[in-house]
Amino acid sequence: MNIGTNQAAMICNHVFDGAPILKAVKDAPLDDTDSGWQCHCNKVDHTQETSAKFISVRELLEIEPSLQLHMDSPIGTVLERDGPSNAWRIATG
Repeated sequence: MNIGTNQAAMICNHVFDGAPILKAVKDAPLDDTDSGWQCHCNKVDHTQETSAKFISVRELLEIEPSLQLHMDSPIGTVLERDGPSNAWRIATG
């Protein structure tokens, strides 16, 4: 499946406010407008996130261009890194 740049991606409010993306998870898309990607700062527990923001994949890649290589990863992929200058570690569930 090819991810479209107009599809939605979820980011935490911290990333929206400028924190680096340190964790990205590819879930099953809910519909054709959803990319399935969720991106977090990984500094706090976001499992009960109530302040998630939705942006386009195009906007996500403007924030973090290094995710471009991973956009078509399979559902269940989890990417993590220790800091914004570190490489992504890939764990596929």
